[in-house]
Amino acid sequence: MGYKRFKVWDFNAATMTLSNGRIQANPPPGLREYEAQWSRISPNKFYAVGLKALYEITIPDGAGTTWTNTLIRDFGADFVGSYITQMSLSDNEDVFAFHYVNSNGVGTGYMVYKRSTDTILLNVSDEGTINEVEIDKSGRYLVSLKANATKDLHVWDLHGTPSRTTVDDLLWFSHRAIGNGVVATGCNTRRLCMRNLATPNSVTFLLPRDSWSYATQQDHFAMPGSNDAWMVGTRFHINGGSVVKAFDNEIVFIATDGSSQVRRIAHHWSIVIDNNYDAQPRASVSRDGNFIAFTSNWGNSSGRRDLYLVRVHPAAKIDTVPPLPPANLSIQ
Repeated sequence: MGYKRFKVWDFNAATMTLSNGRIQANPPPGLREYEAQWSRISPNKFYAVGLKALYEITIPDGAGTTWTNTLIRDFGADFVGSYITQMSLSDNEDVFAFHYVNSNGVGTGYMVYKRSTDTILLNVSDEGTINEVEIDKSGRYLVSLKANATKDLHVWDLHGTPSRTTVDDLLWFSHRAIGNGVVATGCNTRRLCMRNLATPNSVTFLLPRDSWSYATQQDHFAMPGSNDAWMVGTRFHINGGSVVKAFDNEIVFIATDGSSQVRRIAHHWSIVIDNNYDAQPRASVSRDGNFIAFTSNWGNSSGRRDLYLVRVHPAAKIDTVPPLPPANLSIQ
């Protein structure tokens, strides 16, 4: 497919239609558009990294393709490597995290940066091969996953002097949805759990055992809004298999309070063969929770992938208040 570009449209929520699709004509050098992060505050801005720099990019109204690139910081003097990648940011858009990669394509370290003070809160260059890092919504906690044989997993508390907690092997996780000081993840390859990042080795199980098994299915999670009460889970068979159990090959909302509530949203109909990354639907959700977007090849593993959009209607409310007893009745 070649170089993947970041394309935006105007979206009419009332009619569920897209218009005015456009691609930036003046991206900064090496901009990793595939990893761009929408602003949590402004609908016409996004953040992305290019080579060793972090940018804020503003999209103008209308059809213009010349966008405003604001350099936040060039980190070239702060690490040894070729580029930075997989940037994440806090909800107030003040704390950013990413890892850096050497000329052999190996992640060798990671960094956390605070924009308001133009300071580096954490710079780790001696832990070996890095898979990815992610900052939580509050900007206080960082999850760090290594790419070594044991896939070591750490959680950093950046308050004051940074401190690190190693996650126990039995409670290890990879796929996740990070909230405000919390993270929802897989647990023990058989179920889901929620944990406070301050105490990552204590968990609350979200669903009954084996109701979210990884025997044949894989998943993706999202929890972007300010409310961490629900996360979006996408399940897909790793080799094109059909539905066997509830939630297989589905997009669902999962309550994060341990009540085992699940809202079933849609079947994505994407066929994933040999765990093909590009075919994985990986649903994302709007910050208000009203819309879910995902890609699908719609039953044809070698076919094209299209974008699909789901409007999420409010959950039906059950009236649990009993009626008042009748009054002023008489028998005629």
